[in-house]
Amino acid sequence: MCEEIWKPILGYEKYYLVSSMGVVVSLIFNSKLTGEITRKTPLVLKGNINSDGYRSYCLKGKNYRANRLVAIAFIPNPDNKPEVNHKNGVKLDNSVDNLEWATRSENELHAYKVLNIKAACGEQKKMSYLKNKDALFISQSTLSISELNKMYPKVGRKAIFNIKSGISWKHVTGLSKIKLPKNSEGTKNPSCILNENSVREIFYSPEKTSKLSITYNISVSTIKAIKSGRLWKHLNLHK
Repeated sequence: MCEEIWKPILGYEKYYLVSSMGVVVSLIFNSKLTGEITRKTPLVLKGNINSDGYRSYCLKGKNYRANRLVAIAFIPNPDNKPEVNHKNGVKLDNSVDNLEWATRSENELHAYKVLNIKAACGEQKKMSYLKNKDALFISQSTLSISELNKMYPKVGRKAIFNIKSGISWKHVTGLSKIKLPKNSEGTKNPSCILNENSVREIFYSPEKTSKLSITYNISVSTIKAIKSGRLWKHLNLHK
């Protein structure tokens, strides 16, 4: 078994130590009468288990995950990677040998390939504002993106368009990512990702073509073609 090594916590060197096994101790006792007093014996902190299942410690009013405290103290990070990965997938095992710096994609890839954990999607994501039934409604709705955005103000126009075009939530909607063929236009084309309301929004919008391209997930050249009347000309928007 490896020897437990202790190091000061960066930014709190006078107050706390963290060990290579993920243990945090307090060195100073704060008294309203006498102020700061050095403890004769460091106090082992219990910490808390946060909502994501990680152990965290409150240091001078700020919460820190144990895995980050250990990684910062013991593991070099020359590439400045933002996340700390648990190699064995056990969130409470914060020993230095079980931790490594990682990017978000590396972390997710490790979870999928090594730990066989599938990433949350759709309404399973904690930050999702939509439920499966909402995504299904959006995908089948004939309302314009602006109208749907008013119904779901916390969901961006780009996100709504991605649902309707089969880029996101396809596990619920059953749609596949589709493109607009060059030899057909308008809603008569079953593969069309725009409806007439969306085209009118694009045509009359004062926004730059680059921003419209991002919002509707179509090329700048397609936006220009709609505005010039070369596409969807059957709507007679230039009258």
